[in-house]
Amino acid sequence: MSTPNKDEVEGKWEQAKGWVKDKAGEITNDPDLEARGEAQNAAGKG
Repeated sequence: MSTPNKDEVEGKWEQAKGWVKDKAGEITNDPDLEARGEAQNAAGKG
């Protein structure tokens, strides 16, 4: 197994932040926050 490079680590970090925003938006019933979280999560996968 290889060591992840900087881009992979940054992508995983963006995914994690997006997931937290998505769930916070669901909990607080904030569709804008939820949408931003989903977009950030998707950007981290790219």
